[in-house]
Amino acid sequence: QRPREQVSASACESLVIHKDIIGEALPAIAKGSEREALELRGDEAALEGAGYEESTEEDWGTEYLDLIASVRTVASVDEAIEHINRYNTGHSEAIVTKITPMRENSWMRWMLQRFTSMHQPVL
Repeated sequence: QRPREQVSASACESLVIHKDIIGEALPAIAKGSEREALELRGDEAALEGAGYEESTEEDWGTEYLDLIASVRTVASVDEAIEHINRYNTGHSEAIVTKITPMRENSWMRWMLQRFTSMHQPVL
């Protein structure tokens, strides 16, 4: 195994994945990261049928600065937002979704407003 290079502080270190797609998402993530030897630490649902290390409470809020990511399985957008609000770093959170109604969520409106106001062109 080759030595690990320094990992950026802006790397994705925590994945929150809906329970309905965890079975297809994790194999795709694992396959895409084989070359980098990414270590995944997951909750009970993420561990089913996989050889990942079990996550601890400490994993959810840890910035590893290494090739490690925690995987949390959720049943709803609200549960995902609750998890993010509890464990976030406050500087690089993101939700990737195909669901258009997410924009109606108050947290998403706040994030969109905050991002838009931070990236206004200077005239």
